[in-house]
Order: sequence, then C-alpha cells, then structure tokens
Amino acid sequence: MRAVKWILLITILAVSLGFTTDVSQAVAFADHLFASGDYQSAALEYKRCLFRIDSTVSDRALSKQCIAQIARCYYQQGDYELVYDYIEAALSDSSLDMEIRAELNRFAGLSCLRSGFYRTARLYFARNDNDTLRLLTAFVNLPLADWEEAQTSLDQAKNSSVEDIRQSAFGLDTTLSDLRRLRLKSPAAAALMSAMIPGAGHAYAGYYQTGFASLLLNAALIGSSVELVRHDLRIAGGTVSLLAFGWYMGNVYGSYTAALKTNRTRRAMVMEEFERKNGYLFK
Repeated sequence: MRAVKWILLITILAVSLGFTTDVSQAVAFADHLFASGDYQSAALEYKRCLFRIDSTVSDRALSKQCIAQIARCYYQQGDYELVYDYIEAALSDSSLDMEIRAELNRFAGLSCLRSGFYRTARLYFARNDNDTLRLLTAFVNLPLADWEEAQTSLDQAKNSSVEDIRQSAFGLDTTLSDLRRLRLKSPAAAALMSAMIPGAGHAYAGYYQTGFASLLLNAALIGSSVELVRHDLRIAGGTVSLLAFGWYMGNVYGSYTAALKTNRTRRAMVMEEFERKNGYLFK
C-alpha cells in the first residue's frame, strides 16, 4: 500500500513538472514571437499559456508575465482601444497583486498618452504609488502645461531607490525647464493680427505660405464683391460678400488654431527628445 502511494506521488510530481516545462517552453515561444514583432500572434500564445497556467500550474510568476505581455502586445501594435478593454477586464480580478496592477495601469496610461487623452492618462498613472508611474505622471503633465503638478511628481521620483528612475527624473527636470522657457505663440494675438490684416496671424504662427494665400484670397473676394456692387449686380455682389465674410472669419479662426498647433509642435519636439533618451519608460 505504501509503495502504491509513493508511485502515485511520483507520478503526480512528474506530470506537474512536465506541465511546467511545457508552459515555460510555450511562454518562451510567445516571447520569440513578440521579439520578432508579431504582436498579434504573440498575444494569442500568451493567452494560451495563461489558460494552461490557470488550469494546470500554480506559477504566479509566469501568470504575471503573460498578463503583462498581452497588454504590451496590444500596446505595441497600436490597438489602444483593445488595450483599454483588456486592462479594465484584467483589473477586475481581485487576486492580482499591486505589481501587476501597476504594470497594467502603466500600459493603459501610455495608450491614453498616445491617443492624446492626457488627463485620462494621468488618472491611470495615479492609480498606483510607485516611482515609474510618478515619473510618467510628471511627463503627462507637460502637454497639459500643468507645471506645478509636474514638478511635484518629479521631486518624488528624484528620491527613487532605482538609479535609472533617478537619472530619468533629473533629465525630465531639464525638459520641464526647457518647456517653461520655450517662447510660444499667442493664439489670441494671432487671431487679432488676422482680423486686422488677413493672413498676418498665419505668418506670425510660422505658416507663411498659408498667410500669403489667405491675404490674396481675401483681397480677391472683397475686390470682386465691390466690383459686382458697382456694376449693380447686387445679388451676385451680396453672395460674394457673404463668401468673403465667411472666408475672413475662417482666416481669423485658422490663425488661432495655427498658433496652437505651432505651440504643440514645439512642445512635442522637446518631449520627444526626453522620450528618445528614456525609451524604457514607454515600452
């Protein structure tokens, strides 16, 4: 009887070790797909591995790796909507520890950042209290021009026990200073300039060709409406005048948005330099 028990025990251990080896090999294959850039296939393989882990092996390390890698696959392939859906579903599992929750929130926040939803990204980064997310919170405050909030998160990240985070924090501090010193265009001034001289606001914002074309078209439309009225073609003159007024107002509004676009471009150039040097935060 004792011999039978030992045989059963050895059999169970052998089967468990076999499952663990098989799952480890499957995870390694998924890692290979991810490294080769086949993110869709990699995500599918990680899901298969996760199913086998949950069903056969109680290996939390492999499980956490697969959960995070699925989110990373969706993020790398640029399917940000799928990232949100997957992460929100994954976070509903109360058994997830703080480490994996922080990683999932990082990818959700990065997806919002890539989509231009900066305030939503900030909410995701604020869900967990760790140095990486503090640094990303500081970064996402830059396009919002929320300098004080950025500085507060940055000061906390500077005290990190992780050397890479500390160095990145000091690098981001320099980026913050550069952005605050950046000479930006005033959208209100651009609109006022175009209201006085059509196209002047575009030229002020750096769009010289658009400004010149706007000046010519406004002059042509206004001149045409005047000539039509002088020749008693009042209906045609009135129609062209309405077109001229609509073009004029569009020119004013276009100058306002052109200044905003110029400011976004200048800020993005400074931020992209930080991102290039600290790519590990965004992968």
